Amino acid sequence: MAEARRNRTNPSTLPRRRNGFEDRGSHQTPFASRRKSADDNTASRDHIAAAPRAHAPTHPAHAPHYNPAHMTALLAFYALATGAIIGSFLNVVIHRYPREESIVFPPSHCPDCNTNIRWYDNVPILSYLALGARCRNCRVPISPRYPLIELANALFYLAIFQRTGPSVIFLPLAAIVSMTIVLIYIDLEIQILPDVIDVPGVFVGALIAWIGADFAPGLVLAATLLDSILGALLGAGILAAIILAYWLIRRREGMGWGDVKMLAMIGAVVGWQAVPAVLLLASITGAIVAVPLALRSKERFQLAIPFGVFLGIATLAVLFFGHTLFEWWLRAFVPN
Repeated sequence: MAEARRNRTNPSTLPRRRNGFEDRGSHQTPFASRRKSADDNTASRDHIAAAPRAHAPTHPAHAPHYNPAHMTALLAFYALATGAIIGSFLNVVIHRYPREESIVFPPSHCPDCNTNIRWYDNVPILSYLALGARCRNCRVPISPRYPLIELANALFYLAIFQRTGPSVIFLPLAAIVSMTIVLIYIDLEIQILPDVIDVPGVFVGALIAWIGADFAPGLVLAATLLDSILGALLGAGILAAIILAYWLIRRREGMGWGDVKMLAMIGAVVGWQAVPAVLLLASITGAIVAVPLALRSKERFQLAIPFGVFLGIATLAVLFFGHTLFEWWLRAFVPN
């Protein structure tokens, strides 16, 4: 009996535990077997999770994709639409300034029946086509000048954007083009070049030069601020000298001082190097138009010609196509 008590309390006879499992020699309890199986399954799942998935997409299925070409096309459309909208405002200025009317009040209305124009009848270009070129109320024909100015301003804005892209220089260039269009049509109608347009245009031209012509490749612009200032002085000086010389010879003005200020604006934009080209092109086109008109007129060569019209046309031609014109001129008249 004492022997049995000793055997019962002998530690060597008790089952040994390893890490919480009962060691039965070469066998383990069912609990230990289940635990080992669970650990094996966990390790297997970790191995599967860690394995790379060849078919998994690297980007979300619905992630937005940025396309620079699409963005550029959208901005170009905005430039075109903005040009048409601004062109509609230019029509207001061109119509009301010669009549000394406010360009703000009253709202847009038919000049014949004074009926206010509804917003859906005031959409640039499209409303003109939808109305059949007639007022909705009185059916009086609408001048084709309205859609032509809207379309011209829109295309010029698009042409500027194609050369500048979405840069800050787009704004003053667009302003100069619109100001030039207004000067052309007002001078054509009443032979006056408003100081409120061409004098600020000198400062806009200087601003363009200050920003830098490098932001507008392909356009003929003053290279530096000094070139812009010299261009304004040269443009104004040439025409001022012509006016004074004509007055000394004939004792009468042969040209208005508005042309002097307009050419100063032009010189500030294109620079002093391009001023002679603008003046030459304006003189040639002016002569082509003016000579036949003078021969058919009773006033003959005393007929007043709005020279600002031809200055404006020459400016736009040199601004956008000056490099091409200069190359053609060199090939045609300068020997190799």
